[in-house]
Amino acid sequence: TFGKILATDATSTAQGRWNFQIRTDQFGGSLPRELIVVLRPASSSLVVSSDFIVEPDTDYYLAASFLPGVEVVFYIQNLTADTPLQVITVPTTVGALPTTNTFFVGGLPGFPGSFSVDGVIDEVRLSNTVLSPGELRIANVNDDVDDDGLANNADNCVFVANDDQRDSN
Repeated sequence: TFGKILATDATSTAQGRWNFQIRTDQFGGSLPRELIVVLRPASSSLVVSSDFIVEPDTDYYLAASFLPGVEVVFYIQNLTADTPLQVITVPTTVGALPTTNTFFVGGLPGFPGSFSVDGVIDEVRLSNTVLSPGELRIANVNDDVDDDGLANNADNCVFVANDDQRDSN
């Protein structure tokens, strides 16, 4: 069972895989619209719940990290309301998963529309290590991090002042 897939490496079930998703039902004890990570080592499945409900028509910064055998960390910031970053840590005993699978964003391959995100995924960043909140490079939407005269929510290049990459003047 899947929800709306934000990111997945769902190309191999025999070796294991993972899904970062917003639930559409109550699979594995999660709630509808809850942000979860599903860890699938070999043939088993573990739902890691954030207890965070994603509200419709709201812009979010959403991220998750997985430290094998230790924890899954969810990073959530409501960009519409300009709230502070929330960090939710959930322990897990699931060990390492393959890192050579194909990476997909915004849906599940082979199922067009069925598990696709209802909205826009603006930016995707990958890291081979767990990042600290400071390394995530999240900024409040009303600030002007690069001092170019545009608030972050109107600036297409938030961290580097560059006139060619402005969304508006």
